[in-house]
Amino acid sequence: MMKINAVTATAATVLAAHTLSAVGHGSTSSPVVGPRQVQPLFDHPLRDTAISRGPDGVYYLTGTSATQRPYGSLDFETNDGVWLWKSKDLARWDQMGQVWSISRDPIRFGNPHFGSPSMWQIAWRASRDPRVTTPVRGMTAPEIHFVKGGCYITYSMNGYGCDLLQSESGKPEGPYKDLGRMVRSGGDPSLFEDDDGAVYFVWGEGWIARMKDDLTALAEAPRLLAIQPEIEGGSWPLRIGSGGAFLFKAEAPGLKQGSYHLIGYEGIARMGPTLCCDTFIATADTVYGPYKRRDLMIPHGGQSTVFKGPDGQYCATFSGSDDWAAFRDKPGIVPLVAHPTEFGADFWWCGAFTKPWYPVTEGGAWSQIDPFVNEGIQRDVSILNAPDGYYYLTFTDMELHRKNNPKPREKIGVQVYRSKDMKTWEDLGVVWKCDNSPQTRAGLDKRLSLGGFGVILYDVELHYLKNTFWIISSMQTGKHWAEPDGCLILVLRSASGKVEGPYEFMWKDKHDCNFWTPSILEDDDGSVYIVGGGVGNTVAKLKE
Repeated sequence: MMKINAVTATAATVLAAHTLSAVGHGSTSSPVVGPRQVQPLFDHPLRDTAISRGPDGVYYLTGTSATQRPYGSLDFETNDGVWLWKSKDLARWDQMGQVWSISRDPIRFGNPHFGSPSMWQIAWRASRDPRVTTPVRGMTAPEIHFVKGGCYITYSMNGYGCDLLQSESGKPEGPYKDLGRMVRSGGDPSLFEDDDGAVYFVWGEGWIARMKDDLTALAEAPRLLAIQPEIEGGSWPLRIGSGGAFLFKAEAPGLKQGSYHLIGYEGIARMGPTLCCDTFIATADTVYGPYKRRDLMIPHGGQSTVFKGPDGQYCATFSGSDDWAAFRDKPGIVPLVAHPTEFGADFWWCGAFTKPWYPVTEGGAWSQIDPFVNEGIQRDVSILNAPDGYYYLTFTDMELHRKNNPKPREKIGVQVYRSKDMKTWEDLGVVWKCDNSPQTRAGLDKRLSLGGFGVILYDVELHYLKNTFWIISSMQTGKHWAEPDGCLILVLRSASGKVEGPYEFMWKDKHDCNFWTPSILEDDDGSVYIVGGGVGNTVAKLKE
């Protein structure tokens, strides 16, 4: 194994909070500080990075170490044990060295003839990768935990079962003794200590079992934590992921106090045939669930752990677990932000979850892209290059998705910005308000009455057709857009020819899923068409 001296992390800026001032009505906005690509904490090959804070206030890091194959590539299935690093500030990391050796430590607890809790480590096994034909032997996905006043390391032997080491000194540097094989199949083990002092063994796809008080064995039969399917009435997924289960509680604004948060990883072919090893999260009110719909927490995050930083900021570990990641197989950290996702539909409900806010975990040019304006949480950004020489910017304001919507009623509508150079943007304010139109006021009242939810305008687009400005959007008026009376499809035209309006209705369709997320098109003959991006990808011609 290569050695490493104390280094200063190049990712220290990732943990810095981004404070962005709001843009007021009539003001101008200069380019704001945008996302930055996550960087490795230090240059050392490591997978399944895990960080825990000790009772001494020091952070301890470990993960799956690698050896080098004869032809030069890294082998994360074969290693000689567990290594630790430590840091006081998450920036400068000192190597503590090897705290457990497969070739050295198992014989301290017995011999092969009389048995030993550690002797199962010595066996060489078939690789889980069908492309690897040689036997492997390594301690994979180790995590360090501080529970019940002691220090413990969970680990697996290449996914062929999970074990637990206990520090005899109570300190991270050990020495450690082996408490024995807790489960005889599976991998990626972890520990979770609840508020009542109960400790749970968590592993693999989301398996869990309460442990005996002395942590020497499981106190109950394992059970798989069930996840609500992503689609109502569906059957997939019923687990948090294919591995890397980790359970935690957190206290942060927006999070329901006392909730349990379960994370895990899954390989998803969302960017082509090469899988993205993403980190998912699901939330429950009790430790055994049921857990609500899982949601993406860290793109390309792989196996991860969650901990609280020196300033109280919750963070997650990151190792770069696929070819799309910002980097591969090195330790990293991303900050987390609590963000409730009550979209209104029961099957869409996710309780509360955390996700990376500013760090970009994907490779490529994404980290070089800055937002045009700092206004809430944006998606479905649309820009119109108008004949008057201005660029006009609109977007879906995700602040309106939030429970207890922070925006006042008079701000619920279509907000527009304009720019001559797409660098400095002028806020024109809300050019059309839901409350100003009798056709939409009733929907606004209904939406605001649903447990504090705000009205939602999806996929807002601004167009210039027939010598005037047009607005087209989907307006959610119920708990979910697909339910009866759940949405309106809006087509508005400026009566003045100016972007400020006033706007008149050209078409309003009530609850037609075929026209959800619409757009508008003027053909060469002057005909105007509404293009629906919903269920049926429908096209309809407007009357003259």
